[in-house]
Amino acid sequence: RLYEVPVPPGNYQQLSVTKKHLFWLARDTGFDTKSQLRQLELTRKDPKAKTLVEDVSEYELSLDRKKFLVRKGDAFYAVASDASTAANAAPASCRK
Repeated sequence: RLYEVPVPPGNYQQLSVTKKHLFWLARDTGFDTKSQLRQLELTRKDPKAKTLVEDVSEYELSLDRKKFLVRKGDAFYAVASDASTAANAAPASCRK
């Protein structure tokens, strides 16, 4: 089955999904733009996409889908996949 996602058209990549959320990287059009990690709660009640982390290089969801690792510059952060904001982010123990 196909479902339309209620987000405006844009430059999206790295789509990931958990039981409750859809995640992706969004990039504005133009030169020297930055990516944002975006989140959409999977619900039937008027879902709204929100930005979790600004200026993200990349991210990867854990195998159990409970956390993801975000790379921002040279730093890595661990974030719970059900977090409503990146305020719950904690620096990961690995550094580049």
